[in-house]
Amino acid sequence: GKKMMEKGKNARFDEADANHDGALTREEAAKMPMLSKNFDKVDADHDGKVTREEMDAGMGMMRRNQEGRK
Repeated sequence: GKKMMEKGKNARFDEADANHDGALTREEAAKMPMLSKNFDKVDADHDGKVTREEMDAGMGMMRRNQEGRK
């Protein structure tokens, strides 16, 4: 269930994080279409990188927005 989803998301993050600095640049995020498409929204501090925390928060926010539209 949810644990598996978390694990998959973290594995994808690690895979995309080419230089293993714990943050994804726009180029690295290109491997994750959903993140890439919403990069500016998810990059909370607008430093050009998305951290795991920003991704978790941003993806959670998008999921809630989609659920609200049903």
